[in-house]
Order: sequence, then structure tokens, then C-alpha cells
Amino acid sequence: MSELERLRYETRMLKAQLTQQQMEIDFLKKLEAVILGRTRHTCVYSAIQELSNLLNP
Repeated sequence: MSELERLRYETRMLKAQLTQQQMEIDFLKKLEAVILGRTRHTCVYSAIQELSNLLNP
């Protein structure tokens, strides 16, 4: 594997990691809102659905 290929691979992996972390942050923000009671039932459903997606990719 050349240096360029290795760097491209590393870039793809870091982008995927960043996407995963952003999904987790978004989910935790929604969960926090649910716990604090500032949301409606649709947000609860959305948070549960996202948790399901995180646990079963």
C-alpha cells in the first residue's frame, strides 16, 4: 500500500469515526431533552429509534 493510499484510507476511517461520534452526540442531546422533560412524544420516539439504529447498525 502506497503512502497516498494509506492516507486516503486513514481519511475515510476518520470521517466515518467523526460521523459516528456526531450521531452519538445528537442522540445524547435528544435523550437529555427527554430526561429533562422538555420534549414531546415525537422526540421520545425519535430518540428511541436512533438508539435502536446505533445498537443495530
